[in-house]
Order: sequence, then structure tokens, then C-alpha cells
Amino acid sequence: MKKQIIISIFAVLLPVLVFSQQQIENPGFEIWEDAGTVLDEPENWSSIKTSDEPGLSLAAPVVWGQSDDAHSGNYSVYLFNVYVTLIGATAAGTLTNGRIHASIIPAEGYAFTQADDPRWHTPFQSKPDSLAGWFKYNPVEGDTAGIRAILHVDEAKIPPNGTEVNWIADANHQFPGYVVDTWTRFSVPFEYLNNGTPEYLLIVIKAGNGLQAIEGSELLVDDLQMIYNDPGGIDDPLNSSTWLYYQNRGFNIKLNNIKNAQFYLMDMNGKVVFNGDVTGNRIELNVPITDGIYIAKIVASTGVYTGKVYVY
Repeated sequence: MKKQIIISIFAVLLPVLVFSQQQIENPGFEIWEDAGTVLDEPENWSSIKTSDEPGLSLAAPVVWGQSDDAHSGNYSVYLFNVYVTLIGATAAGTLTNGRIHASIIPAEGYAFTQADDPRWHTPFQSKPDSLAGWFKYNPVEGDTAGIRAILHVDEAKIPPNGTEVNWIADANHQFPGYVVDTWTRFSVPFEYLNNGTPEYLLIVIKAGNGLQAIEGSELLVDDLQMIYNDPGGIDDPLNSSTWLYYQNRGFNIKLNNIKNAQFYLMDMNGKVVFNGDVTGNRIELNVPITDGIYIAKIVASTGVYTGKVYVY
């Protein structure tokens, strides 16, 4: 469930450190809230227990949980499929940053952006190249899990149910149908359908294959992020870092003629977690931080250098 709108436009006090490309709210599932259900939900995300049909929400099974098996930080989200005798079908472990429309007929259910209620929509005007994250998967044979993200205007649904005319871009990823028991990175590109500017982001994560989900499949997801590869943006941390890389609790800088510069390390919410003077080609990380993906920035007289770096 959503308590507030957070438009992920990051800024720090110095004007030169403004970062304007949006990210997903609560992407690492670190913040959880009492949503009035039998189990807390991750903040800015919702489940079938907070659907738009209160009566069905009460009868719906719990298909999500908080896991301390995390890629980084303290938690990940745990989704699992449950057979529901009332409908004679398996409910897929489902989480969305929008809202679930529940139905006694499974084929009539969907996730949607409710544009007139800030609890159930995510404002998003940026145009990322791809969606990435980390996962573990334990499927029952014959089942597959997936994550889908759409950028859109007005209201939209997944599956589209006639609202695809509002879609600006679509990223649709199916996880492999076999056991993945170590944290593994995935990345899926956005397919841009037109040149429009999006208003909202809708994401749906499922532990099973939609209406064919099989009871018992389990999915862990953590550290979702939007990737921007345009020249003015922040690069994919696994493919860039042409000027910086992390090694042995510090950062090696591959830039020449850097004088009177400042180094900043920010988390994915734009908070500065470490900063210091650049006096050479090595910066020691002398404060404790959790493993994960961070935004690194050097501000020098010769320019501002920005990129993502994975700290582990």
C-alpha cells in the first residue's frame, strides 16, 4: 500500500550535484508498513490483500512475505503461489506498485494504476533504457515467474485489457523455469511504443505463470533499478565505470588531471553516505555502508563525473 508519493528526483545541497533521472520507490524492499492486513506490505507496493474489492481481499490468501535473505540491505520480497479452494485455482504470488483489481473469476483480475488516488499510482516522467534487479527462484516444474513494467499516461492495466493505447513503453521479463539458488542479476529493455512522455510507472511481479501458476513456486526479488545509458545519464554499473571501480573497500579512479575535487557516494534515494577530497587515484571507504548499488560523483574544475558503482 502507498502512504505517499515519492517522485525519485534526487538532489543534494550543491547545485552541481542535482540528479534528475527517476528511480523506483522502495526498490530494495527495505521499508515495510502495516497496511491493515495480516502481514506487513513493503511500502509503496501492494498485494491481493489490499485490492479494490474489500470482501475478496479478506478472503484472499497471503502470497508474499519479508525475507532476510537479501541481495543487499536487510530484506528482499518473497513471493509464493497458493492454491485457493474457493476459486479452484492457484493464486500467483503477486506484488505491484499500483493496485490489484480482484475478481472471483481469475481471468478478470489485473493490476492497475489508479490515477485519481495517490496511494495507488507512481508518478514517473523519465525514459529509462531498461529495468534491472536481482532474483532467486525455486519453481515447481512447468511454472515460470515474471516481472513487467510499463510507462504510460492516464490509467493502465497489466494485462492491458484495452488500456494498451495509453502505454508509452513496455519491459516484460520471464525468469527461467529452473531453480536459481544464488542471487542473479536480470535486465530487460524497455520497448518504446511511441514518442510520448509518460506520466506513471506500473510494475507487476509474479511468482507464477499467470493463470497457469502452480502451487509451491517461490520467488525472491531485490534491488530493482532503472538503467539509463544516454550520454547525460548514469550508466549500467556492470557495463560502465570507465572512470571508477570498487576494490578492497575503496574506489580506484581512472581520471587524469583531477585537482581540488570532491568525491560523493549516494544511495539510490540520493542521500550522501560518504564524501571526501580527491587527492590521488584512490579513495578509501572508511565508513560502514551496506552492500549494493550506489551513485558515485566527482565534482572537479574539469567537470562533473557521474556513474553507478556496485559496493560488495
